[in-house]
Order: sequence, then structure tokens, then C-alpha cells
Amino acid sequence: MMNFQACLNKITTLKLCRCHLVQSQQVATIMSDALPRITVPHKMVERLEKMKQKQQETMKKKSVKKDNPIIISCKRKQFNHYKGQLYTNWSPQSLTSHGWKNKRNKGDYFTINAFQSNPAFRNKTEDGMTFKNMELDDSIQQGLGDMGLEYPTNIQEMSIPKILSGSNVLCAAETGCGKTLAYLVPIAHHLKRYIDRYGRHGTPNKPCSVIITPSRELADQIYDVACRLTAHTGLLVHSVCGGRGTKKLIYGNNEKLMDILIATPDVLRKLTGSKQYDVSGVHHIVLDEGDSLLDDSFIDVTRTLLNRLKVQGDSITNIGSESDLALPCGQVCIVGATLPRALNDTIGDVIPVDTLEVVRTNSLHRIMPHISQKFIRLGPSEKPVWLVKQAKSAVKNKIPTLIFCNKTDTSYFVHHILRDSGIETNIINGKVPEKIRQGKFEEFQRGEGPNILVCTDIASRGLDT
Repeated sequence: MMNFQACLNKITTLKLCRCHLVQSQQVATIMSDALPRITVPHKMVERLEKMKQKQQETMKKKSVKKDNPIIISCKRKQFNHYKGQLYTNWSPQSLTSHGWKNKRNKGDYFTINAFQSNPAFRNKTEDGMTFKNMELDDSIQQGLGDMGLEYPTNIQEMSIPKILSGSNVLCAAETGCGKTLAYLVPIAHHLKRYIDRYGRHGTPNKPCSVIITPSRELADQIYDVACRLTAHTGLLVHSVCGGRGTKKLIYGNNEKLMDILIATPDVLRKLTGSKQYDVSGVHHIVLDEGDSLLDDSFIDVTRTLLNRLKVQGDSITNIGSESDLALPCGQVCIVGATLPRALNDTIGDVIPVDTLEVVRTNSLHRIMPHISQKFIRLGPSEKPVWLVKQAKSAVKNKIPTLIFCNKTDTSYFVHHILRDSGIETNIINGKVPEKIRQGKFEEFQRGEGPNILVCTDIASRGLDT
């Protein structure tokens, strides 16, 4: 009897264990369906993900290098940059010029290659905008045609309507985009229409428009462009520059009728201060290379001139009954390749800065994508040898070359080194006497005389090369 009872208990225990085992298996199955099974350690998963991401970035870079052109080519090829190449995680960690202060990097170089056309010129198929569409005076259209110009550049298309409307304008755009015509065209149009209707005032030495520019060479260039533009208008363009008989202008009898006056700051200050020139009726005031005229070198003279010129604080002043015969009264245009800083601090009490309408292009303060630039790390003793070598190559291949120096004394040093090496050069800096300096840049532009011109930054502002 006891044995039978023991067997019954064992059977009952086995059944309970079996039920528990089945329930455990069912629970395990449910849990396996609900939760992921951990087969690889979490840290290893993270490491594998990083390796996968790095491999994808490497493949992306390889595909970019294979398909796209080089934008920046370097002596050390690992620093090459390709069009469309992107960088993540702050890579590359250093630039090709990193460490150039160390003498061990002598001979290193990199080149920023040209990678697109000049951004100053519009796509002619975009909207078909031409100078004729701007409804300019026929004589202005004829002058533009003689210059071979039909389509305006980006800055001209943006600026001309603003200036025609009589607004004060701050025009900032990349170098070589046609800023001179951007203000000359609307000024000439205004004056031509007004004089045709009401006649010229007939007072000598009393200009209607004044263009102030920091250098004589730039004044000569603007004068040449203005004369060509107004060749069929009958407008009178005049230019005065310092170092060209200023005393005779002040004390002599030099009365001339003029509609547009182009001048350097100091000589204009003297002529207006001595009452030789009357600027009380000026309608247009242009500061060409305004960032230079408003820096420490010229700001005092510029402020004096602006105080003598009556700058408008609002929009156009209507004189005629027709809208296109309206003349601005003291309209100011500040033009340059950079945006001047802190205008309120420098000229805020002379010009109502809040009335300036800013006109700028998308390429302002960017490198020129259509021009190649090469940067070379040289030691002080290597520079003269390298410079002579490059100059001889330029002369041999008849390549016009400008050599810029940061100081006047350095420009003389370079000039003499090249002369001693048998290379004929011309030099332009602030200390060169005007009689020697005059016409040198024009000769260089025309391809006459030496094709090597050594200069300071006096030739870097606005000149057409």
C-alpha cells in the first residue's frame, strides 16, 4: 500500500513538472517574439557602425575624386579639394598651408583653379535684359553701342534703375564687374534729358555731377569711360588731379563749363575751398572706391568735401513736369568692391546712412571663380631669385605682369633688382613724381613699353587690367 502511494505521488510530481516546463517554454517563446535577441555585444555593434560609416565616407570621397574636377590642387596631394567634396567631423583637421611659418615648409604650394565663368555677366538667355530695355536716352544707347555693349552686367542691371529713381545707393560688387558704368549711365541719362529740356546753366566751374576717386590713374580711367559714353550727348566731362598744376588751377584763370567733374580728393578740397569751383548746385555725388575714401587715409578730406556738398536726405526732387526730367538734389552713390564698415561712425553726421539703398551681388567678398591663383611658400632669400625667374618668363612669353608690393620702399627694391637682371620695368607708387608717373599705366594697358609693372596698392583699386 505504501509503495502504491509513493508511486502515485511521483506521478503527480512529474505531471506538475511537465506543466511547469510547458508553461516556461511558452513564456520563453512569447518573450523571444517581443524582445530582440542579443547575439553581439553592444560596444562591438557601435564599433561596427563606425567602421561602416567610415567606409561609406571613404567610398564617397573616392567617387568625388574620380568624377569631379580639382578646385584646389596642392603639392601634397592628400590636401587636394574636389568640386562637390564635403567634409564631416571637422575633417580635414589641418589645411595645406598649416605650418607655413616653419622654414621646413619652403617650396610648398597650392593652386586655386578657375572652375566657372565670370559671375559678373548674366546668362543672356535668362530674361533677355538689354540696355535698350532700360529706356535710356538714344545718345546714351549710341555711346554704349560704340563701346560694344548690349547686355548689362548683374550690378548694372541692379544699380541703374535705383540711381535713375534718385535713391541714395551703396553699390558693392566684385572687382571687374562694371561698377563705373553702373553709375555713369544713369547720371549721363539724367543730365542729358534735363539739359535738353531746360538748357545748360552756363556758369563756369560749376559741375552738376562730381565723382571723387582716390588715385589719379583711376580718375583718368573714369574720365576715358565717361568721354566714350557721352560722345554723342554733348555733355561736358572734366577731370582734375593732384600734382598736375594745382596752383595754376587755384590762382590762374581756368574757367570751364562742365557737367561731370572727376577729381581726386585733395585737389577738389583746395579748389572748392578757394571758391574756384562752385559745388552748390551738384545733383550727383559719387565716391568711387568708397571703402578707400572712407578709411583713415582719406576720411578727413572726404568728410570736408561731403560737408561742402549738399547731400539729400530723401528721394528724388522733381524739377520738370515729366518723370524722366526729374533731377536728384545731392544724390549720393558710394561704390566699391567691399562694403564699408561703421558708416554711422565715419560719415553718419554728413550723410543720412539710413537712406542708402544697398545693392550688392552674390559674389561680393568671394574669390573670383574664373581666375586661377597660386600660393607659394618661399623663404626671404628665395623671393628675389624666384621673382626674376618669373619676370624673365613673362617677358619671353609677352605676358603683361603686375608685381604688387606692400610698401613703397619694397617696390623700389624690386624695381632695381629686375633692372639689374636686365628686365625692363615701369614703377608706380605714391612717391613717383607725377610727370614720370603720368601715362605709365595707360601704356601698360595698351601693351606699349615694358610689360612688367611694379606697383603698390595704388594700382590695385578699380583699375582695368
